[in-house]
Amino acid sequence: MRRTLRHAIRFRPRLLLAMSQSRRVAQFLLAEGTILHGFKRSLPQLKAIREDAQLVAQAFGAPLFNTYGTREFMSIAAECDQHQGLHINSDNLLVETEVPSSKGPSELLGYRSHNYGMPFIRYRVGDTGNLSNSICPCWSPFAADPLGRGART
Repeated sequence: MRRTLRHAIRFRPRLLLAMSQSRRVAQFLLAEGTILHGFKRSLPQLKAIREDAQLVAQAFGAPLFNTYGTREFMSIAAECDQHQGLHINSDNLLVETEVPSSKGPSELLGYRSHNYGMPFIRYRVGDTGNLSNSICPCWSPFAADPLGRGART
């Protein structure tokens, strides 16, 4: 891990995509007395590291922005600077709920037509959530949704 740390210090990446191993790396960095400055954002899947979010933010010296994705669709949504929900990457896919969101959380369904060999149409991703029509203060063209709240995996 020290060798990787030396490369990271030399390379100075600006973006960190963090998964469940983030806690282990953060603990190593803090034990070494090192904070990796230079990151503009850290994009963990907070569901995986929720209890360690502050530890990860401290070690990587960057604010945390939540993301949501699956193996089938990869990145589905990400949080903006306002931290008021997730913006669905609707330029790449479509997400809907099995029943209207006004009736509460329900199973999420995804559409992705880029894979001509096997497009995903109303694919059940295995999580539940609500979708919102609210407009985020950041004015992103992508819908702001509290996606995955109450999610099950």
